[in-house]
Amino acid sequence: MSFSTANGQDFAKTEIERIRGDRGLGFYRLIFDVGLSVYEWSEADPPVLSHLRGFLVMHPDQGGAYWLGRVQVTEGPFEVHALPNSNHVSLPMEIELDARRVEAIEETRRGGGFLLRLDIRGQLTQGPRPRPAFESIHHPVNQATWVEVLAQMGYGRTLLLEVPMPAIEETPRLADSVKHLEKAQQAMLRGEWREAAGCCRDVLEALADAVGDADVSDPEVKTLFVNARAMGKDARLRSLRRALMIMSPPARHADQVATAFEWERRDARVLYAAVAMLVSRYGSPKK
Repeated sequence: MSFSTANGQDFAKTEIERIRGDRGLGFYRLIFDVGLSVYEWSEADPPVLSHLRGFLVMHPDQGGAYWLGRVQVTEGPFEVHALPNSNHVSLPMEIELDARRVEAIEETRRGGGFLLRLDIRGQLTQGPRPRPAFESIHHPVNQATWVEVLAQMGYGRTLLLEVPMPAIEETPRLADSVKHLEKAQQAMLRGEWREAAGCCRDVLEALADAVGDADVSDPEVKTLFVNARAMGKDARLRSLRRALMIMSPPARHADQVATAFEWERRDARVLYAAVAMLVSRYGSPKK
Protein backbone atom coordinates (compact mmCIF):
# COMPACT_ATOMS: atom_id res chain seq x y z
CA MET A 1 0.00 0.00 0.00
CA SER A 2 1.11 3.60 -0.45
CA PHE A 3 0.27 7.17 0.53
CA SER A 4 -0.69 9.38 -2.43
CA THR A 5 -0.34 13.10 -3.13
CA ALA A 6 -3.17 15.38 -4.20
CA ASN A 7 -2.54 14.66 -7.90
CA GLY A 8 -2.61 10.91 -7.27
CA GLN A 9 1.14 10.40 -7.38
CA ASP A 10 2.46 7.78 -4.98
CA PHE A 11 4.44 9.24 -2.08
CA ALA A 12 5.71 6.13 -0.30
CA LYS A 13 5.14 2.40 -0.16
CA THR A 14 4.34 1.24 3.38
CA GLU A 15 4.63 -2.07 5.21
CA ILE A 16 4.99 -3.41 8.74
CA GLU A 17 8.54 -4.68 8.87
CA ARG A 18 8.41 -6.17 12.34
CA ILE A 19 6.30 -6.31 15.47
CA ARG A 20 7.78 -6.64 18.94
CA GLY A 21 6.75 -6.40 22.54
CA ASP A 22 7.95 -4.57 25.62
CA ARG A 23 6.68 -4.18 29.16
CA GLY A 24 5.77 -0.94 30.83
CA LEU A 25 4.78 -0.34 34.42
CA GLY A 26 1.34 -1.94 34.70
CA PHE A 27 0.81 -2.30 30.95
CA TYR A 28 2.24 -3.94 27.83
CA ARG A 29 3.66 -2.27 24.72
CA LEU A 30 3.04 -3.64 21.22
CA ILE A 31 5.47 -1.92 18.87
CA PHE A 32 5.37 -1.82 15.06
CA ASP A 33 8.35 -0.92 12.90
CA VAL A 34 6.56 0.68 9.95
CA GLY A 35 8.71 0.91 6.85
CA LEU A 36 8.14 3.77 4.41
CA SER A 37 9.93 3.49 1.08
CA VAL A 38 9.67 7.08 -0.15
CA TYR A 39 9.71 7.52 -3.92
CA GLU A 40 12.06 10.00 -5.51
CA TRP A 41 10.72 13.50 -6.13
CA SER A 42 12.39 15.52 -8.82
CA GLU A 43 9.75 18.23 -9.16
CA ALA A 44 9.48 21.44 -7.18
CA ASP A 45 7.61 21.64 -3.88
CA PRO A 46 8.27 18.10 -2.53
CA PRO A 47 5.55 16.76 -0.19
CA VAL A 48 6.04 16.16 3.54
CA LEU A 49 4.18 13.53 5.55
CA SER A 50 3.52 14.35 9.23
CA HIS A 51 1.11 14.05 12.20
CA LEU A 52 0.95 10.30 11.97
CA ARG A 53 -1.29 8.23 14.22
CA GLY A 54 -3.43 5.18 13.70
CA PHE A 55 -5.91 2.53 14.78
CA LEU A 56 -5.27 -1.17 15.21
CA VAL A 57 -7.77 -3.89 14.26
CA MET A 58 -7.44 -7.64 14.78
CA HIS A 59 -8.81 -10.16 12.27
CA PRO A 60 -8.67 -13.71 13.72
CA ASP A 61 -8.40 -16.70 11.38
CA GLN A 62 -11.97 -17.76 12.18
CA GLY A 63 -13.34 -14.43 10.96
CA GLY A 64 -14.50 -11.15 12.44
CA ALA A 65 -12.81 -7.83 13.16
CA TYR A 66 -11.95 -6.46 16.60
CA TRP A 67 -10.83 -2.91 17.32
CA LEU A 68 -7.84 -2.94 19.71
CA GLY A 69 -7.14 0.76 20.19
CA ARG A 70 -5.18 3.80 19.06
CA VAL A 71 -1.61 3.66 17.77
CA GLN A 72 0.86 6.52 18.07
CA VAL A 73 4.39 7.33 16.94
CA THR A 74 6.81 6.17 19.63
CA GLU A 75 9.22 9.09 19.49
CA GLY A 76 6.94 12.11 19.25
CA PRO A 77 6.49 14.42 16.20
CA PHE A 78 7.80 12.85 13.02
CA GLU A 79 8.13 14.09 9.45
CA VAL A 80 8.93 12.17 6.29
CA HIS A 81 10.29 14.21 3.38
CA ALA A 82 10.31 13.32 -0.28
CA LEU A 83 13.83 13.81 -1.70
CA PRO A 84 15.41 13.88 -5.18
CA ASN A 85 16.50 10.30 -4.54
CA SER A 86 14.32 7.55 -3.13
CA ASN A 87 14.87 6.86 0.56
CA HIS A 88 13.68 4.47 3.26
CA VAL A 89 12.46 5.38 6.73
CA SER A 90 11.64 2.98 9.58
CA LEU A 91 9.05 4.51 11.86
CA PRO A 92 8.30 2.92 15.28
CA MET A 93 4.64 3.12 16.29
CA GLU A 94 3.04 1.53 19.33
CA ILE A 95 -0.14 0.73 21.20
CA GLU A 96 -0.47 0.24 24.96
CA LEU A 97 -2.33 -2.89 26.04
CA ASP A 98 -3.49 -3.83 29.52
CA ALA A 99 -3.70 -7.43 30.73
CA ARG A 100 -7.42 -7.63 30.01
CA ARG A 101 -6.95 -6.73 26.34
CA VAL A 102 -4.07 -9.18 25.89
CA GLU A 103 -6.19 -11.89 27.47
CA ALA A 104 -9.03 -10.97 25.07
CA ILE A 105 -6.61 -11.41 22.16
CA GLU A 106 -5.63 -14.82 23.54
CA GLU A 107 -9.26 -15.82 23.94
CA THR A 108 -10.03 -14.72 20.37
CA ARG A 109 -7.05 -16.23 18.55
CA ARG A 110 -7.50 -19.61 20.34
CA GLY A 111 -3.90 -20.66 19.91
CA GLY A 112 -3.68 -19.74 16.23
CA GLY A 113 -2.46 -16.85 14.12
CA PHE A 114 -4.33 -13.72 13.06
CA LEU A 115 -4.16 -10.66 10.83
CA LEU A 116 -3.45 -7.16 12.12
CA ARG A 117 -4.76 -4.16 10.21
CA LEU A 118 -3.06 -0.88 10.96
CA ASP A 119 -5.04 2.11 9.70
CA ILE A 120 -2.69 5.10 9.60
CA ARG A 121 -3.86 8.67 9.43
CA GLY A 122 -1.62 11.66 8.78
CA GLN A 123 -1.15 14.96 7.00
CA LEU A 124 0.52 15.34 3.62
CA THR A 125 1.70 18.89 2.99
CA GLN A 126 2.47 20.07 -0.52
CA GLY A 127 2.07 23.76 -1.17
CA PRO A 128 0.04 26.03 1.11
CA ARG A 129 -2.75 23.57 1.91
CA PRO A 130 -2.10 20.34 3.81
CA ARG A 131 -4.45 17.45 3.06
CA PRO A 132 -5.40 14.32 5.01
CA ALA A 133 -3.45 11.18 4.21
CA PHE A 134 -4.75 7.67 4.77
CA GLU A 135 -3.16 4.25 4.60
CA SER A 136 -4.20 0.73 5.63
CA ILE A 137 -1.55 -1.94 6.20
CA HIS A 138 -2.37 -5.64 6.60
CA HIS A 139 0.15 -7.78 8.45
CA PRO A 140 -0.25 -11.52 9.13
CA VAL A 141 0.96 -12.69 12.56
CA ASN A 142 1.65 -16.40 12.89
CA GLN A 143 1.56 -18.35 16.12
CA ALA A 144 5.33 -18.47 16.63
CA THR A 145 5.74 -14.71 16.13
CA TRP A 146 2.97 -13.87 18.57
CA VAL A 147 4.30 -16.21 21.26
CA GLU A 148 7.67 -14.44 20.94
CA VAL A 149 5.97 -11.04 21.26
CA LEU A 150 4.17 -12.21 24.42
CA ALA A 151 7.49 -13.32 25.88
CA GLN A 152 9.05 -9.92 25.08
CA MET A 153 6.12 -8.24 26.85
CA GLY A 154 6.75 -10.38 29.90
CA TYR A 155 3.22 -11.71 29.57
CA GLY A 156 4.45 -15.29 29.76
CA ARG A 157 5.38 -14.77 33.40
CA THR A 158 1.77 -14.07 34.33
CA LEU A 159 -0.06 -15.77 31.42
CA LEU A 160 -3.76 -15.67 32.34
CA LEU A 161 -3.76 -14.09 35.77
CA GLU A 162 -1.24 -12.45 38.04
CA VAL A 163 0.18 -15.46 39.89
CA PRO A 164 3.73 -14.89 41.18
CA MET A 165 5.91 -17.95 40.65
CA PRO A 166 8.34 -18.99 43.40
CA ALA A 167 12.02 -18.49 42.63
CA ILE A 168 13.62 -21.92 42.11
CA GLU A 169 16.82 -20.86 43.83
CA GLU A 170 14.82 -20.00 46.97
CA THR A 171 12.55 -23.07 46.92
CA PRO A 172 14.48 -25.77 45.01
CA ARG A 173 12.01 -28.47 46.06
CA LEU A 174 9.46 -26.87 43.72
CA ALA A 175 11.79 -26.81 40.70
CA ASP A 176 10.02 -29.69 38.91
CA SER A 177 6.59 -28.22 39.64
CA VAL A 178 7.58 -24.86 38.18
CA LYS A 179 9.13 -26.50 35.10
CA HIS A 180 5.95 -28.48 34.39
CA LEU A 181 3.91 -25.32 34.95
CA GLU A 182 6.01 -23.51 32.36
CA LYS A 183 5.34 -26.36 29.93
CA ALA A 184 1.62 -26.00 30.61
CA GLN A 185 1.96 -22.29 29.94
CA GLN A 186 3.64 -22.85 26.57
CA ALA A 187 1.01 -25.43 25.60
CA MET A 188 -1.70 -22.86 26.42
CA LEU A 189 -0.03 -20.31 24.13
CA ARG A 190 0.11 -22.90 21.32
CA GLY A 191 -3.57 -23.76 21.76
CA GLU A 192 -2.82 -27.33 22.85
CA TRP A 193 -5.48 -27.65 25.54
CA ARG A 194 -5.08 -31.39 26.21
CA GLU A 195 -1.31 -31.06 26.56
CA ALA A 196 -1.77 -28.07 28.89
CA ALA A 197 -4.12 -30.08 31.10
CA GLY A 198 -1.71 -33.02 31.05
CA CYS A 199 1.16 -30.81 32.12
CA CYS A 200 -1.00 -29.60 35.00
CA ARG A 201 -1.31 -33.22 36.12
CA ASP A 202 2.50 -33.41 36.01
CA VAL A 203 2.61 -30.26 38.16
CA LEU A 204 0.40 -31.88 40.79
CA GLU A 205 2.43 -35.09 40.86
CA ALA A 206 5.69 -33.16 41.20
CA LEU A 207 4.09 -31.00 43.89
CA ALA A 208 3.00 -34.11 45.83
CA ASP A 209 6.58 -35.40 45.76
CA ALA A 210 7.91 -32.01 46.80
CA VAL A 211 5.71 -31.75 49.89
CA GLY A 212 6.14 -35.45 50.80
CA ASP A 213 2.54 -36.39 50.17
CA ALA A 214 2.63 -38.69 47.14
CA ASP A 215 0.72 -41.56 48.80
CA VAL A 216 -2.85 -41.56 47.50
CA SER A 217 -4.02 -44.75 49.24
CA ASP A 218 -4.79 -43.27 52.64
CA PRO A 219 -8.44 -42.98 53.75
CA GLU A 220 -8.56 -39.22 53.28
CA VAL A 221 -8.55 -39.64 49.51
CA LYS A 222 -11.50 -42.02 49.59
CA THR A 223 -13.48 -39.80 51.91
CA LEU A 224 -12.37 -36.48 50.55
CA PHE A 225 -15.19 -34.43 51.98
CA VAL A 226 -15.99 -36.35 55.13
CA ASN A 227 -15.56 -34.15 58.21
CA ALA A 228 -14.57 -31.26 55.95
CA ARG A 229 -15.73 -28.70 58.50
CA ALA A 230 -13.26 -30.04 61.02
CA MET A 231 -10.30 -29.86 58.64
CA GLY A 232 -7.53 -27.38 59.33
CA LYS A 233 -6.08 -25.16 56.64
CA ASP A 234 -3.27 -27.55 55.67
CA ALA A 235 -5.70 -30.45 55.39
CA ARG A 236 -7.99 -28.39 53.17
CA LEU A 237 -5.10 -27.40 50.90
CA ARG A 238 -4.14 -31.06 50.59
CA SER A 239 -7.73 -32.01 49.77
CA LEU A 240 -7.90 -29.29 47.14
CA ARG A 241 -4.69 -30.48 45.52
CA ARG A 242 -5.85 -34.07 45.47
CA ALA A 243 -9.30 -33.12 44.18
CA LEU A 244 -7.64 -31.51 41.16
CA MET A 245 -6.20 -34.92 40.34
CA ILE A 246 -9.74 -36.01 39.45
CA MET A 247 -9.88 -33.45 36.66
CA SER A 248 -6.36 -33.81 35.31
CA PRO A 249 -5.80 -37.57 34.71
CA PRO A 250 -7.78 -37.91 31.43
CA ALA A 251 -5.33 -35.59 29.67
CA ARG A 252 -2.51 -38.04 30.38
CA HIS A 253 -4.41 -41.31 29.80
CA ALA A 254 -5.56 -43.00 26.60
CA ASP A 255 -8.31 -45.32 27.85
CA GLN A 256 -11.89 -45.25 26.57
CA VAL A 257 -13.06 -42.67 29.08
CA ALA A 258 -10.04 -40.42 28.66
CA THR A 259 -10.14 -40.34 24.86
CA ALA A 260 -13.80 -39.25 24.99
CA PHE A 261 -12.78 -36.02 26.73
CA GLU A 262 -12.87 -33.03 24.38
CA TRP A 263 -10.44 -30.56 25.95
CA GLU A 264 -11.24 -26.89 25.38
CA ARG A 265 -9.39 -23.73 26.25
CA ARG A 266 -11.70 -23.02 29.17
CA ASP A 267 -10.92 -26.46 30.64
CA ALA A 268 -7.16 -26.00 30.41
CA ARG A 269 -7.48 -22.41 31.67
CA VAL A 270 -9.30 -23.26 34.89
CA LEU A 271 -6.98 -26.18 35.63
CA TYR A 272 -3.91 -24.09 34.91
CA ALA A 273 -5.15 -21.28 37.15
CA ALA A 274 -5.85 -23.68 40.01
CA VAL A 275 -2.52 -25.50 39.97
CA ALA A 276 -0.62 -22.23 39.42
CA MET A 277 -2.19 -20.81 42.56
CA LEU A 278 -1.25 -23.95 44.49
CA VAL A 279 2.38 -23.81 43.37
CA SER A 280 2.47 -20.10 44.26
CA ARG A 281 0.93 -20.82 47.67
CA TYR A 282 3.44 -23.53 48.57
CA GLY A 283 6.33 -21.38 47.38
CA SER A 284 5.39 -18.16 49.14
CA PRO A 285 7.12 -17.36 52.43
CA LYS A 286 5.07 -17.31 55.61
CA LYS A 287 4.19 -13.82 56.78
